[in-house]
Amino acid sequence: FQAAFFDQVGQISREVVFHYYITLFFKLFGYNLLVFNISLLVLGSITVFFTTFLVHRLFKNILVTLTSALIINFFPLHYMHIFMGHRYAIVAPLMVVSLYFLYSSFRKKSFLRAILSAFFAALCWGSGVMGKQYILGLGLSLLALIIFDRRLLKIKENISISLVWIIAFVISATPLLAYIVFNYDLYVIRERGLLSEFFSVYRSGGLLAIKPYIVQIMEFFFTKNAPGHQFLPEFYIIPPFYYLLLIPGLWLALKKKRFEIIFISLIPVLVAFVSGPFDFRVLMAVPAWVVGMAFT
Repeated sequence: FQAAFFDQVGQISREVVFHYYITLFFKLFGYNLLVFNISLLVLGSITVFFTTFLVHRLFKNILVTLTSALIINFFPLHYMHIFMGHRYAIVAPLMVVSLYFLYSSFRKKSFLRAILSAFFAALCWGSGVMGKQYILGLGLSLLALIIFDRRLLKIKENISISLVWIIAFVISATPLLAYIVFNYDLYVIRERGLLSEFFSVYRSGGLLAIKPYIVQIMEFFFTKNAPGHQFLPEFYIIPPFYYLLLIPGLWLALKKKRFEIIFISLIPVLVAFVSGPFDFRVLMAVPAWVVGMAFT
């Protein structure tokens, strides 16, 4: 069970879940570019289906479901970026599948669904560094619930399901955890370098010194031709009209204590701000943004 490998070219530990996924398609249908692109399209379609399914289970309103399906279907970042063809394309579908089973495990009081959610969460973590942001978002959401909504934690079934999820996640993530234990310096070398660079700039000149970072992230979201639009020239990362749904939606999600939607939506943006804004660094947030819009 190879969980990751260190790439001398990029000086980064690369996760291998995506490689196992595309190898299955190659073995079944042949080693060619058409098969590769179809395998990417499958990932995009899974993301659309489970994001829409998630919205339907949350709101049980056919109009909200159909509108959300249209929104993600015409979200340029999601569909165009999956064809870049690197491992990050598999993070979003694994995340939404995990999130769907997580919600339904508490709603249906199902240990099996909790185990499935944890399994896909572990695969999500092992599929790209963005998957780690999903796990961080869930962890911060649990912490926020402990602080702001303790009544949910007083229900025995919720505690039992949470414990089953954590145990299943640790078991499922064991290969990657073992890799990290024995190769920690290699695993964090890229992130550590990016964080050190940002904080070094901040320490040297304070808020004024990080003004270029602020300008970069603003250009990234509000102009069509920012340098970080690797696969989206002439497009906004988020179509401007969507902000009329997204900003109120995230506020409503916060009021309803859906902390996981808030964290999954904002952590990739914060990471892009610190490490440099590129479209692949915020790709994982697209399903959470659509769910946030559904609240509006």
